[in-house]
Amino acid sequence: QQLSFTVHGVLDVAALRAAWQRVIEHHQVLRTLFTWERREQPLQIVRERVSAPWHEADWATLASDEQARRWDRLLEEDRALGFDLAQAPILRFTVVRTAEKEHRFLWSFHHLLLDGWSTRLVIRQVFALYGAALAGREPSLPKAPAYRDFVTWQRGQPQTEAEAFWRARLAGFDNVDPLRWRDAAHPEAGGEQRIFKLPVAATRALQELARRAQVTLNTLVAGAWTLLLSRYSGCDDVICGLTVSGRDAPLDSVETMVGLLINSLPLRVSVTPDMPLLDWLAGVQTEQASVMRYSHTPLSRIQAWSECGAGTPLFDSLLVFENLPGSLLPDDADGLRVANLQVFERSHYPLSIVVVPDEALTFHIFSDRQRFDGGAVDTLWGHLQTLLEGMPARPSASLRELPWITQAERGVLQDWQRTDAPDALPMPVLARIEEHVRTRPGQPAVIGGAQTLSYAQLWARAAALRRRLQEHGVARGDRVGVCLQRSLEAIAAILAILAQGAAYVPLDPEQPARRLGALCEDSGLHVLLTQRALLGRLPQATPAGAVHALCVDDPVNPTGRQPPGEPVEVDGQALAYVIYTSGSTGAPKGVMVSHANLAYSTAARDAYYAEAPGRFLLLPPLAFDSSVAGLFWSLCAGGALVLPDPGQEKDPWAIAALIAGHRVSHVLTLPSVHANLLDTATEGQLASLRNVMVAGEVCPGALLRRHRQHLPQTAMHNEYGPTEGTVWCSVFRVSPGVELARVPIGRPIPGTSLYLLDAAGRPVPVGVPGEIHIGGPGVAQGYLNQPAMSAERFVPDPFAAQPGARLYRTGDLGRYLPDGNIEFLGRRDEQLKIRGHRIETGEIESLLCTVPGVAAAVVTGYAPAPDSADPADLAARLVTLADAEAEQLLRRAAEESGPTDSAWPPAAAGENA
Repeated sequence: QQLSFTVHGVLDVAALRAAWQRVIEHHQVLRTLFTWERREQPLQIVRERVSAPWHEADWATLASDEQARRWDRLLEEDRALGFDLAQAPILRFTVVRTAEKEHRFLWSFHHLLLDGWSTRLVIRQVFALYGAALAGREPSLPKAPAYRDFVTWQRGQPQTEAEAFWRARLAGFDNVDPLRWRDAAHPEAGGEQRIFKLPVAATRALQELARRAQVTLNTLVAGAWTLLLSRYSGCDDVICGLTVSGRDAPLDSVETMVGLLINSLPLRVSVTPDMPLLDWLAGVQTEQASVMRYSHTPLSRIQAWSECGAGTPLFDSLLVFENLPGSLLPDDADGLRVANLQVFERSHYPLSIVVVPDEALTFHIFSDRQRFDGGAVDTLWGHLQTLLEGMPARPSASLRELPWITQAERGVLQDWQRTDAPDALPMPVLARIEEHVRTRPGQPAVIGGAQTLSYAQLWARAAALRRRLQEHGVARGDRVGVCLQRSLEAIAAILAILAQGAAYVPLDPEQPARRLGALCEDSGLHVLLTQRALLGRLPQATPAGAVHALCVDDPVNPTGRQPPGEPVEVDGQALAYVIYTSGSTGAPKGVMVSHANLAYSTAARDAYYAEAPGRFLLLPPLAFDSSVAGLFWSLCAGGALVLPDPGQEKDPWAIAALIAGHRVSHVLTLPSVHANLLDTATEGQLASLRNVMVAGEVCPGALLRRHRQHLPQTAMHNEYGPTEGTVWCSVFRVSPGVELARVPIGRPIPGTSLYLLDAAGRPVPVGVPGEIHIGGPGVAQGYLNQPAMSAERFVPDPFAAQPGARLYRTGDLGRYLPDGNIEFLGRRDEQLKIRGHRIETGEIESLLCTVPGVAAAVVTGYAPAPDSADPADLAARLVTLADAEAEQLLRRAAEESGPTDSAWPPAAAGENA
């Protein structure tokens, strides 16, 4: 700890040094050292006599700005020195003459020796001895109460009642780190101090509120800080550390004892959003009073009694409300005056707040630079000040209604949250494709293996298949299944279904028949389009009846006389497709996407990306939602889709050869797949790529460096968006030279709104986690046959101007970075993302529990390495009955269950899928 101040007046430095030496000789604790030699616990040793390190300097001839620079450098260098606890004294002094009647004083010591109360006692005694010496009086000091008496008393306190209290008070607590929203702000370790003052008027308003609520000012500040911790963490159960003086011990002259009497205690506060402020503050004060009854219990014991265990701190922020005795100098200070008193303390907590009561409350905020940069502390203070000023302004409000975001932040957030939507519905995707059929019929549209279909040929195939759908009674609004590998026929099938006014439902032929049957039944398919080679894998019937399959590879005449020559008119609200994702209740859920959703999503790509795709490599299967992006953007832009043969999408060597052979310009894939591709491709194979878009997983910063190294000419974008947001809703363009640990998911795409909201539906400021909510015309219609779940996840948009607008609650957590980009933080629920698949563990657990012999199941993800961004595989933990056949049945169930989403991509080379 560093204590510095300026002394004004005529100062006899030699006499002051002698006074310091006398005080050190007077107090045993100032002559203490600690040794661990051949011991598990430190041994405290008091030297009979020590000489205090004393340094002097004269800067009186220097300009004031140079003095300030040197003083700041002196403070930094002094902090870097540290202390050797085995050498007494564990303190040092520096006196700098800055003018004829002005000296700056620096006293550095280890906090093991003294608390803030003791430092004032020591300084007053030093200047009392100094004044007596100058006046010719015999210096004298009152008898020093022995600090060891306090230690002995504290160790002798009964622990049974205290242990019962703390165990009960901390039961069930697990939110240890509410300040996790800031990390790695500065590469170097060290502390930083910032000083803030609450305006005098705001301080008086708080004092009036304290009187009205019959609570202390200390309680008001503690309430504001714990409420802020709750907002930061999103938890209604938080703990902060409180420092107590320890001067209430029943010992003689404890008020004048010099030593470390303070203790830190956990204050656990429950934040009930709808509770009235004044009632809640009364509860906070009651909690403080109950904690004070056991204020002498060492924190190490409290931590050991908690469910977190002895090795885990209960809190990462410390609140100190100072109430120190008297002024720094005695009354007879021989004309001396002290100014600019400053304290710097290197706390072992990431954040410590020292509150000094005065006409204006002063807040000294000490922070760990590796967790908080200066901007983060400024932001934190802005939020705390807003709460402190909002409490007396709205004393009748509930906790939910108290403001905490500053006015300046509100304006910035509004600019970040939304982009302008187009005035009119963009041209439907089918009409855009049809326009290319008319204007550029011979242009390649789809390339698969050795075959290439022009736009006219693709449209003719779609027309022939559309007639077959009509013959089988498919009408507008029906749903048609597409159980096909990526192929020319599959693309034609999708266009045929849309042209007929129906919605396509993509089904992955790699999925088990049991799951395919469930999807067919839930979606109410009118017809299922497939291939002859796949018929054996498909369910022949569902509980709802037979599944009527049409094989697209049956002989047809694609050049018949009735291609759809007239423009295809599609209602924007009509379904375009239904894609199934994993469901938390044990059943998959179908996301309903309209033609308007699809048109807006595709038009946003035209608006955002400067270069339209010339040739787009479609890697994901049709049942994977990212296939929608490449398929429709490419065809709407007049480009060509390049389709890998079955199995090639799993082979990075084959992917590299496809890119080189077909001069692919655009690809959308997982970060892990792109990493494998960079490692595999030979020089020049990827030279045609103009844009690589990654999505579906957290994008690690290491991938950026590898991408720049291998493909400096190729743009890279990190996209984000769930199926319910029509594939994408935000994007981040990677800038050259930018180094990032994790790549952000960027800002909203054109026409889309993104909000980060807390549990109460309020926007969160920079750095604070919030659930990502999507608004705008890309928000899907809901879940097929699941109105309750649709109502839960697709909610009214309170920020939209037009009535009826909705937000989709993604369940994903994110936080704003200072530049307005969003960093993805993971899930707020139990959903997992494994190699791009959304996996609801409840779906797998439900299936496992249907196996005879299984009483309960818990499914979790695990990562291949501690620093992995996403889990790579699943693990099931089972409670089984005493059944000899249980293991065999489980293995059979695992084989039949298959993946919960489409089976793309596989595990990386060398992994088990």
